[in-house]
Amino acid sequence: MSMNRLESEAKDQFSKLPDDLFVLILTKIRQQDFKFLSRCSLISKLFASSIPLMPSVSISISPPNNPKPTSDFSKSSLQDVADRFIDRKMDYLTSLRPQIQKALIFLKKFTMIRALDVVFITDDDDEDDPKEGGFRYGFLPSLINWKTKFDFKLQTFVFLFAQSILGKSEQTEEAMAVINQVTAEELELRLYSSFHGVVDSIEWGNVMSCLLVQHPMLREITIAGSRKGGKICLTAQEILDLRNSLSPEDVSRISGNGNGIGVTINVKSAYIPVLRLPSSGYAMKSVSLVVVRVGRRLYHPGDEAFPTETDTETDSDSDDDHEDGEIEYDDNDIINWEFDSEEEVFREAVTLILVDHKDKMQRET
Repeated sequence: MSMNRLESEAKDQFSKLPDDLFVLILTKIRQQDFKFLSRCSLISKLFASSIPLMPSVSISISPPNNPKPTSDFSKSSLQDVADRFIDRKMDYLTSLRPQIQKALIFLKKFTMIRALDVVFITDDDDEDDPKEGGFRYGFLPSLINWKTKFDFKLQTFVFLFAQSILGKSEQTEEAMAVINQVTAEELELRLYSSFHGVVDSIEWGNVMSCLLVQHPMLREITIAGSRKGGKICLTAQEILDLRNSLSPEDVSRISGNGNGIGVTINVKSAYIPVLRLPSSGYAMKSVSLVVVRVGRRLYHPGDEAFPTETDTETDSDSDDDHEDGEIEYDDNDIINWEFDSEEEVFREAVTLILVDHKDKMQRET
């Protein structure tokens, strides 16, 4: 039997498979390793034509091609980010970096996506010790978890830090009596670390906005960091609401050179030496909660009217005006957030601080 005849029969066998079964096969392959899909497209035209029909896709985006920070540079870089926020000098964020642009172009091949998972890879080679430059994109080892609620006009971030977490069996009288006082420098680093996380997550928001316009059939999307990087999740109604608030022109401005997002910042934080969690039974020592709210608006650099807190005010998130003219936000909206089952301890700690220790929440900006 000739080679041409064998190839022809193989192609005929592929062509007999229903499209739904073919897509299922490709989905199983994607779950094993996404890069195999491109190889499958070389097997037959049917493989190549069926790949874009996949309803769910997962993709990873590599970190920026920046040199690893040195010990001296790590802290100063975080301080610079914080200073730019506090001084309101961060007029706009730069356009999407090459790694993201490449991913967006790749995803355009998939015209039927209904569910999408995007993971931003962090550099696993950094040391854990912050004194050695191991901020892992700005995050200190004492970061327990963080979460963000995404809305284009207002994005809220919650960061929880603790030096240690003790289970029931570890909460001896001796262990609870010893509290290693957190230095002012470490509290500052926790705050700076939160700002750095905000910068990363605003980038995620830019990607989210682009994807919603690029993929009109999208019904579920998750963007997360590979380590302690938080998560943004949107489902059908949330996606619909956000998509209706954006236009292709808006997305073009996000990704265009020299264009970006105007930001205004509201920051609160609290420090609690010991936090006991009655529901889960855990206890946390040297706890910090940082809440950051970022008002966002697309604009071109050089626009005369820079967005103010008034521009970013929404009925659901704003409370009273602060005496200096800025919006004062009600933290009770955070208590009503939906948390995943694995975030139960995180949820309990955040709720206890905002309810039982709300008097300790102080404005930072």
